[in-house]
Amino acid sequence: MKSKGSATGKKPARATTEAKAPVEPVAASVHRTVLLEFDAPKAREVFVAGSFDDWKSASLPMVRLDSGLWVKELVLEPGEYEYLFVVDGRWTPDPQAPRCSPNPYGGVNSCLTVV
Repeated sequence: MKSKGSATGKKPARATTEAKAPVEPVAASVHRTVLLEFDAPKAREVFVAGSFDDWKSASLPMVRLDSGLWVKELVLEPGEYEYLFVVDGRWTPDPQAPRCSPNPYGGVNSCLTVV
């Protein structure tokens, strides 16, 4: 007759109460909230797309305020990002962006630094 345990007949391992070194907590990544704004009172829809969402043109809709200003809060890790607004289907750089970078399509991408 085999003992209680695995199919090999070995006894199961027993739990130990020995003290172990404390486990260091994993450092949580630091995220920052960034507010993007775009003034387009005649636009029907505005999205933001960029390196932070793999340039998906319709995944991040902006919210229209009564004044015609469109806003979107993004939660991003510190780093460098490029982005564009998609205004009624047209890719548009941010006129308020402090920097731009040439893109491979003959235009420019807006640049954003999150610290």
